[in-house]
Amino acid sequence: FWASLSATHAQRGAWDDALAAADSARALAPRDADLVFLRERRLVEAGRFEEAAERLRPWFAAAGRDPALAEGARDVEATRLRELGR
Repeated sequence: FWASLSATHAQRGAWDDALAAADSARALAPRDADLVFLRERRLVEAGRFEEAAERLRPWFAAAGRDPALAEGARDVEATRLRELGR
């Protein structure tokens, strides 16, 4: 429910609501890589690239602890860099 609500808000450009819904989704499934990084994905979609990068940094430092979560962080970072034209 929360992930879908986040997407709906994002489509409407209601970024604060999209981020709040993303946080709620993550709270319900803290080990689900798709939901763990939903807030960071929404930040990228909103063009808030530096904020997304700051939130991803700790995941890169701890990449060895959970390969699925590390992969999720790399995926969001690749999207962020692509959006920046890098």
